[in-house]
Amino acid sequence: MKNITKSLVMIAAVAALAIGGTVAYFSDTEESTGNTFTAGQLILQ
Repeated sequence: MKNITKSLVMIAAVAALAIGGTVAYFSDTEESTGNTFTAGQLILQ
């Protein structure tokens, strides 16, 4: 019975870490300001 309890606690801990990591990955946001986009021609000789 003690081994089963340890196993269930370990499975729950691993599941919590996996779920937490997934939520953190998909809820991350980045903000980037002051960027410019320039189109042109580059000639290499």
